[in-house]
Amino acid sequence: VTNIAVSMFVVMIMICLLLTSIPSPFVSPLDVSRRSILAKTAAATSFLGVPAAALSEDTDSFNSRVNKLVTKSELGLEVRRSVVKGAQVLDGVDGWWEKFSDRNGLGSARKQQSPYPTQSTPPLLAPLNSKAFDFFIEACDAAFLQAPPSPSTSRDTLTTEIERIRNLVKPSFDRMATPSPITLEAYCRFRAYSSLWGSSSPSSSSLKRAKSQFSLAVGSALLNYLNVNLPSTPTLDSCSSTLLAALDKLTSLGFLARATLSDLTDFAREDFADGLDTTLTVAVDTDIFQESTILLNEQGFRLFTPSVATFLAQSIYLLLPKT
Repeated sequence: VTNIAVSMFVVMIMICLLLTSIPSPFVSPLDVSRRSILAKTAAATSFLGVPAAALSEDTDSFNSRVNKLVTKSELGLEVRRSVVKGAQVLDGVDGWWEKFSDRNGLGSARKQQSPYPTQSTPPLLAPLNSKAFDFFIEACDAAFLQAPPSPSTSRDTLTTEIERIRNLVKPSFDRMATPSPITLEAYCRFRAYSSLWGSSSPSSSSLKRAKSQFSLAVGSALLNYLNVNLPSTPTLDSCSSTLLAALDKLTSLGFLARATLSDLTDFAREDFADGLDTTLTVAVDTDIFQESTILLNEQGFRLFTPSVATFLAQSIYLLLPKT
């Protein structure tokens, strides 16, 4: 029975391939391509193993029977192995054809694709400006206390929580191969922010509002410290230029090794003009807060993370008119 089922499955695939390769008066020959054949072949497999009795049986009972048939029966396992093997064969053929096309210059669409960008090694970090780092830490504390989780949260409360976390994790940080006081300082503070907010059981709206106020406050403080002038007439281009200028100054202060902003495509400009969501990507190399951010995310303290690029971007792009 197993051999018969497998043979029927192979025959169905061959029939599908044959039908898709025969010209039809209702289908343009341009629609028959290598990828369309593979797609139709894969789609044909979704019709396997659905008995007509399914229309008249109870849904739950039928689903359990089908699940048992597919996952536990010898026939189901053999069919699944055949499907996987067939997909692997088709994928191999597809990859071979792409390489063959590239070698011989076939395929107009592939020839029009831009080549992969050349990778470049990011530059080394500049020496960290300690005054700028201390200012950033103080700005974060002040922004947190502007919108505290409860009226009783004071600077003493925050300091106590930071020291508690520091005493808890410092032995682990000291055992690291390259212990970084910057990573420890940022980790303790931002974990304290998340812990204090998490212990107060906030509503989603109040937490969202607090995170937004925190980002805007830190971003505005950084812009003032960096002496970056905001555009008098905010546009998508002027705000992007302002963000790049701020990131360049942070790079010179040793916060980042390099930062680039994605190009403003015509589609992005059209979406922005139509009042739609517009996505811009900031690529950052060697952020000094990278290790602390990874630790915070891995341990579930994601409410507040030290992302200077995000703080600056939110403060600058908020100037844009809301269409």
